[in-house]
Amino acid sequence: MGDSAHSAARTGAGAGGWLRRHRVWLQLAALALACLLALGWGWLVTTRAADGRDRYQIVNDEYSVTLAPADPACGLEQAILAGPDTPLYGVRLLFTTYDRVAHGTLFVDLLDEAGIPLAHASCAMTELLDNTFMALIFDTPVFPQAENTPYTLRVTTAPDTAEDRVGLWCSETAMPGFGLTDPAAPQAGGAGQTAALQYVVDHTGNWADRLFWAPAALLALAVLGGWWLAAVKQVSAWRLFCAAAGVLGLCFALVTPPLAAPDEYSHAAASYAMASRMLGQPDFDEEGRLLMRPCDAPYMTDETGEAGMFAYKRLAQGLGEVGCAGQVSEPVKVSAPYEPFGLLYLAPALGVLAARLLGLGFYGMLLAGRLANLALYIGLAGAAVRRMPVAKNMLFCVGLLPMCLQLAASFSPDALVLGLSFALFALALECADQNCSVSGRQAAGLAILSALLAPCKAIYLGLAALCFAIPAERFARPGARLSGVRRARLLRLGCCGAALASWCAVHLEYLGYTFRDLDLGLLPALAVAAVAAAGLWYALRGPESGPTPAQKKLLLALCGAAAVGGAAFVLLFSHMGGQLTPEELAAAMQPNGDSAYTWSMGYLLRHLPGAAKLLMATITDTAPQLLQGLLGTALGEPIVFTAEASWIYTLALAGLLAVSALRRAGQPARLTSAQRWLVGALALLAAGLSVLACLMWTPVNYDHLFGWQGRYLLPVLPLALLLWGENRTLVLAREAEPDAAVRVGGIALTALVLLQAVGLYAAL
Repeated sequence: MGDSAHSAARTGAGAGGWLRRHRVWLQLAALALACLLALGWGWLVTTRAADGRDRYQIVNDEYSVTLAPADPACGLEQAILAGPDTPLYGVRLLFTTYDRVAHGTLFVDLLDEAGIPLAHASCAMTELLDNTFMALIFDTPVFPQAENTPYTLRVTTAPDTAEDRVGLWCSETAMPGFGLTDPAAPQAGGAGQTAALQYVVDHTGNWADRLFWAPAALLALAVLGGWWLAAVKQVSAWRLFCAAAGVLGLCFALVTPPLAAPDEYSHAAASYAMASRMLGQPDFDEEGRLLMRPCDAPYMTDETGEAGMFAYKRLAQGLGEVGCAGQVSEPVKVSAPYEPFGLLYLAPALGVLAARLLGLGFYGMLLAGRLANLALYIGLAGAAVRRMPVAKNMLFCVGLLPMCLQLAASFSPDALVLGLSFALFALALECADQNCSVSGRQAAGLAILSALLAPCKAIYLGLAALCFAIPAERFARPGARLSGVRRARLLRLGCCGAALASWCAVHLEYLGYTFRDLDLGLLPALAVAAVAAAGLWYALRGPESGPTPAQKKLLLALCGAAAVGGAAFVLLFSHMGGQLTPEELAAAMQPNGDSAYTWSMGYLLRHLPGAAKLLMATITDTAPQLLQGLLGTALGEPIVFTAEASWIYTLALAGLLAVSALRRAGQPARLTSAQRWLVGALALLAAGLSVLACLMWTPVNYDHLFGWQGRYLLPVLPLALLLWGENRTLVLAREAEPDAAVRVGGIALTALVLLQAVGLYAAL
């Protein structure tokens, strides 16, 4: 009895020891199996949606009679003409089976003018449906070199029985050059008819099957490599972030169809123009059209690029094209944005510049510009993750969100905006958290990042105030001429002043447009004087311990005056400007139903209830789309086409972000009360300014905000998550935060969204 018990114990211990010794390899095998199953599912979905699709061009759409061959072996012969613009991947013919199911085999041969077979297609006659077009794809596509090249289509059958008859629908009269004849009985049809005919000018074939495995390999590498680096090698967060963002970003650059990322066609045109200027070449002609190399001109448009398997096929065929170096000469009408701040497009422009110097074709140039933008984002966001003193996992997961990587792996200037905002946020937290004093390098970094971020997008000006989250005692230095409080004031004034100055230099003209229907008079000058006076008073005011009683009274008086002035401003300007009459509104209606009048500050002040109603309708009706746009489960350009990943991924990403921001049990608060108020105010300010900016280009007859997307909140998402993590109700119960699990989870969820995106894009 005892021996049996000891033997069982030894057996159990041995099995448990074996599992512990090989735990890493077992986990790797399980993860590899999960990846294989996911890739198999993605391959099945993609190939089912994209393989075997064709595009056709109608040649003859008139048909009222049918013609059956006198001898099925001789069949019918249809003369056709084709040119360089009509590649022949196959044909579509309208068959009749005379109200029964035919059995046998149908053959279609394409013959040249000399009667030599060039291509062949066949199908079982049971696949033919009565009075239904059937696509017959040639085994070898034919590409005519000259206009109106003559060919002959020979349609023959091998029926099982004499009753298995198949004929063609055709017109009563023949199109010139497209005569339909019956070689076995010329008198039956003569050449006075033309079959109902369509050319198959493009065909996906098995391209989806062939192209799927490039992104599939990258996704498997990201997940398996990310797990190995995080769980086994235990590399630092910023190194893991850079590796994962590089692999997943490269996958996004390949998976996102050309010019199909949000507003990418416009940003690509701006980058191309900047690259031309760097090369000393002209950018636009006198009519405002973008000058391009002849090899690039056919692909650039003034609208979002095409998605679908055909776009992928052209990308794969043109990616290796070289020998396209040359001067710009072809004018192309594009929608290039105004470049208020040259730094916005510097990274993708450098990628375009390098590709043009190397002579790469359009698709190679497109990939080079995307990867240059991605490299800039990875550098800034990776540095931010490295400097984060707390909640590294939170910024890690935010930086790897599908929307962040989609924007970074395109020509979007949001790559720079996101990178700068993350870097400024992390540097401010580092300065606020460290035990030593703020160094001169850190202070300069705060000022530079604030000055660069503010003009990139006007709505993020308030992020410069993150310097106020740094306690004044962090600026104290032994033996310094200035006290810590004075140095703190000077730094805050410098950061906010640099941000405001650069913002005004870029966006002041647009600000005037926003207030276009208000007579402001001396208000701008008074505002500038008030800001300058407030900044000077803040920098030079009295005792370091705080304001004196007299200064407190002055500050209270200023606050009261500001409140009274704000109320007077709203009251005064809400009655300024004329109201739009019904006749004016009716006259301003455009053919597409939009009003020519858009909201302005004056119109807003005169219609505050209407603005509140519009905002509430937007939030309640589009909240799911906003969440998908924020996380990146709605991919591509949402206004043009819909590529929405599963809501399971949306909920999983939201849950992962919520978990990544939580504190560990027993960990002290990461923000003081004052810092929480500041961070919350800045997040709300950026969100409010984004709403206001979208409102300014919304037609007045709309009942929803035009163009408001969740991705506009990405730069302040870390602020909101950090606030959420400070709650006292939910904390991580484990003593150690599961870093590897959270980080690998972020990589895996983004990879799953990308995997589904391949099928979604290919099916469009």
